[in-house]
Amino acid sequence: MLRPIELQTTTIEIEEGKEENVAGSVVWDAALCLINYLDHNKNLIAEKRVIELGAGTGALGLAAAALGASSVTLTDLDHLEGLITANIARNNLSAKASSAPLCWGQPISSQIPTPPFDIILASDVIYQQGSIEPLISTLKALSCPCTIIFLSYEHRPNLQFPRDLFLAAGFQVEQVPHHKLHPQWRSPDIHIYKLQLSS
Repeated sequence: MLRPIELQTTTIEIEEGKEENVAGSVVWDAALCLINYLDHNKNLIAEKRVIELGAGTGALGLAAAALGASSVTLTDLDHLEGLITANIARNNLSAKASSAPLCWGQPISSQIPTPPFDIILASDVIYQQGSIEPLISTLKALSCPCTIIFLSYEHRPNLQFPRDLFLAAGFQVEQVPHHKLHPQWRSPDIHIYKLQLSS
């Protein structure tokens, strides 16, 4: 299924996967909320080195590339790399965007540009308790105190946002106020957090 995502100045087209039970094969609402937030705050990513974690289809990272990031590395597990690569090509963004496998909690692959990055993007990556510590470890490995992390999180009753774990790992945590989100792309259940390592 081909899904168009309209930005203010362009449209990207995202092919979603055919595997209905594979979490990364569709564009989730949390990604769309963050895409639209960035679309109306392009200065946050203009000319920045960006990496996306848990890219899935690549929609969020490709939106960042289309919105003016200098380079975007889209990462996920091996089985999603083909889908990400196809969407990079479909949108003619291969000059700015690339794909690389990344397993959280593991050493950073040589296929990934040298950290730290200016911006780290992630959407709907907190949905299993067991993945939180590896995610935090990888965020730290890709960051420095100047790195800004934008994390879009959809609230789940059985798994709260792990603010205390981020604080304990040395991150400052700030929630983007709901009134600053796009009026047509916000929900009481979806929150965007801005994180930075303390200096």
